[in-house]
Amino acid sequence: MEKMEVLLETSARHIHVTQEALETLFGKGHELTKKKDLSQPGQFACEERVTITGPKRSLANVSILGPVRPATQVELSATDARSIGCPIFVRESGDIAGTPGCKITGPEGEIEISDIMLCASPRKKVVNVLRQILEKLSD
Repeated sequence: MEKMEVLLETSARHIHVTQEALETLFGKGHELTKKKDLSQPGQFACEERVTITGPKRSLANVSILGPVRPATQVELSATDARSIGCPIFVRESGDIAGTPGCKITGPEGEIEISDIMLCASPRKKVVNVLRQILEKLSD
């Protein structure tokens, strides 16, 4: 049997921001600074970091993933969600309605958001892995 390599990636904690949120957190006119490209085309990890605060505590040094998005959302692992005092919601990325909010703090300001997506559903990740395997097998 031929050996096959499949790329698996995960990000236990990161946020996506709108341009408005970015400027509140980092200053007017601020643009995201690309640190490295991600495997998803057009997406990248940024140099900018923020602090996420829930009812119990804060998580510092949380990554921003670019580019800017139409909605600001926070994605945390179940462990991180529990540690900051938020209930756990497992959702597909972008499905944030009815999830708890939090405070996001940057060097120039802070924002409160009312809906955040806490724990990314593993289903989409499994589908992406299976797609990679099928693509490699069909070559």
